[in-house]
Amino acid sequence: MKKSQVSFLDFLLATLLSIAVLISIYSLSTSIYRKWLIEELKAELNLISLRISNEIIKAYGIAREVSYVPENFSVFLIYEKNLELPNSLKGRSYEIYLINANPIWVSISNVSSEGKDIRTKIKSGGIKLIGRIIQDPKIEIEKNLPNIDVIVEGKIESGGSYNFKYYRVNFNNKSFEFALIGNYNILAKITNIR
Repeated sequence: MKKSQVSFLDFLLATLLSIAVLISIYSLSTSIYRKWLIEELKAELNLISLRISNEIIKAYGIAREVSYVPENFSVFLIYEKNLELPNSLKGRSYEIYLINANPIWVSISNVSSEGKDIRTKIKSGGIKLIGRIIQDPKIEIEKNLPNIDVIVEGKIESGGSYNFKYYRVNFNNKSFEFALIGNYNILAKITNIR
């Protein structure tokens, strides 16, 4: 082999080795960044979920101290707070859902005969907050509040200003409570607030 061919092969091998090293460094740094980003997003989702769950617990505690029961088929607002939430988490859109932990166990049934209430049953299996990052990397977290017997509903989409409201409702002379935040679709519209 000639000297020019040997130096060209050395140059080619050095270039290929350098490219392989650069690709390895890029892949490693991208992997480290992605893991860091996922952990940061989970931490921020957990922080927002914790903030909302603290408001629920606070409202639930206040409701335990308030003995007032509204008139039949009326609603009483016990607690209300405006929550300012971040518009994005690390530049990504997010959603937070507030639901009952096991919606199968949430039931409101009313049976009456000849104008007399036979049975009204209201149950809740606890509360669940579900937080999601809806852009890459897609992440989902869940927080449970198992011992709070309240009917909840709500959805927060990428932050902003949201009202959290806690109501006591009298339905057929039976009292139960709702916690609502953001966008929600309840079966009966709350109209008669005292």
